[in-house]
Amino acid sequence: MSEIKVKEDAQRRASADFLALFNQKIRFEIVKLLYLNVELSYTEILDALQIDQGLLNFHLRKIKWFIETTDEGTYILSEYGKVAYETLGEMETRTKSLMPSAASFEPAPLHIEGSLVARRVVAFLIDIVIMFVSTGLFFDKNVVEIVTAFFSFRFPNLSLTDLSYSTISGYSSVFFASYIVFALLEAYKGQTLGKFLLGIRVLKINGRKVTLMDSAVRNLGKVFLLPLDIILGLAGYRSKGYLRFFDYYTQSKIERVKVELAYPPTT
Repeated sequence: MSEIKVKEDAQRRASADFLALFNQKIRFEIVKLLYLNVELSYTEILDALQIDQGLLNFHLRKIKWFIETTDEGTYILSEYGKVAYETLGEMETRTKSLMPSAASFEPAPLHIEGSLVARRVVAFLIDIVIMFVSTGLFFDKNVVEIVTAFFSFRFPNLSLTDLSYSTISGYSSVFFASYIVFALLEAYKGQTLGKFLLGIRVLKINGRKVTLMDSAVRNLGKVFLLPLDIILGLAGYRSKGYLRFFDYYTQSKIERVKVELAYPPTT
């Protein structure tokens, strides 16, 4: 069989599988789970779908074009799988009657860097506010004075370096607790609470989840070394698409999370 014939047969099988995905709820749910969670184990998929192993194995074989197995035995979407899910989203956007009960699906813009930067900043501020309120720092007189002085650029008695040192040393337990929480949340689903509310998440540049170690390292920069992290990132790695040094160091990126699709009704 010629190479062209093999490619044509492969394309026909892939197209048939796409139609099968569109019309089969369990297969669609598997792809959606992997799209939203990036990487899942067999057990995690099984628990999420609440079906027996035989049925799951059957459907995993049917969507082999959409998924890949990692060296650790977990499942991720193939590039074709990502395209297939996003194609359904584009269909939803362009044909409102296709999935009338589904939430609006917003396709990724062509140039999203500015939007992502704004979302990252707002997400960070939300995380800081949550940290301040949950730990009681929001009601601490000294912290209020420091924040007020910082935003009004009034530091009568301390240099910025001294002010930063006194703040971190005086409230080191809070910073450390925040660091632990941020690292765990990003390793779990790639999202702190701020990122979740702003619809963004952190991933490895290869599309995999960040590991706990990656998350721990990149959050060192965010919690303890943010000014230096940003200065080094902009000065040395801006041309490569990184705004923070620790993003480059851990080979991680921020992406926008699309609104999840409802299951398309069969006809």
